Formats: sequence, C-alpha cells, structure tokens
Amino acid sequence: MLYVVYAFAMIIIFWLDKIQVIYFYKKPKQYDERTFLFTTQMFKWALVLHFIFGSLMLSKDSILDENDTDLYFFDNQSVSMKRFLNTNALVFNISMILIIIFSFTGGRLLQKLGVFYDEY
Repeated sequence: MLYVVYAFAMIIIFWLDKIQVIYFYKKPKQYDERTFLFTTQMFKWALVLHFIFGSLMLSKDSILDENDTDLYFFDNQSVSMKRFLNTNALVFNISMILIIIFSFTGGRLLQKLGVFYDEY
C-alpha cells in the first residue's frame, strides 16, 4: 500500500512541477540596483548581529561541556569583562571588530592608511 501512495504522490509532484515550470517560471524577476544596494546594507547589520551572538556564545566557559544543562547565554558571569577575555572570545571579538569597521567604512579607512593603492 505504501508503494501505491508513494507512486501517486510522485506523479502529482511531477505534474505540479511541470505546470509551474511551464506557466509560472517563464520570465525571471526584474531586479534593479536598489535590490543589491539594500542587500549589501543589510549584510553590514548581519555582521553586527553575528558579532553580538558569536561573542556571547564563545565567551561562555561551559559551551562545550556535556554536563552543562544551562541553555542560556547569560549566566552569573554575564556582567563581567573577564568573560570576554578568554582566548576564543578574544580572537573572535578582535577579528569581528576589524571586519565590521572595514565593512562600514567601505575600505576608505584602509585607503587613508595607505594599505590600498589606486593604480588607475
């Protein structure tokens, strides 16, 4: 009986996909430059959110402890700066701060420092 139900479902999926390809997917959506500009602006803020949650996760001492049943990021050390000074969190925080600065300045800061040279 399971084979009959599976065969019937596959036939329906085949014909529905075929109808969608023929009628609904003829023309691609017309994207303009506003879509790409909006996406790049949102990526900057996604980096900030990634920095916040990543530093909270990596700074927790018992994140990889199998006996830990605490599912919260915030524990009794959440107000302490000592939490963010362990090796994993420190490397992550420094690298993410540099990436965020670079993404929000658009490389202008590095050009002012002389890292990039324009050879046009």
